Amino acid sequence: SEKFKRRTIGESGDVNPQWDQPLMIEHSYALLLERTGALVPRREYQLQLEINPEDPLAGAIVTALIPVDPEIKKHFEASMKSVQG
Repeated sequence: SEKFKRRTIGESGDVNPQWDQPLMIEHSYALLLERTGALVPRREYQLQLEINPEDPLAGAIVTALIPVDPEIKKHFEASMKSVQG
């Protein structure tokens, strides 16, 4: 079996196939979320999805999270401001 390292951003736990849907997130965007602390777990987000250019047959990947809650949206924008110049 392959050896790999697992890093989680936000929250991790068992995935219940009945209630949970695992999402693939673009690697550089996931690192950005980690670095800025923008992600608030267990909140509602709209997803911006695109086809994975490295593996187009694997399905869509998340390229952006758009917070639904106004307070989380403010936190998200403030966190991302440091990297937007």
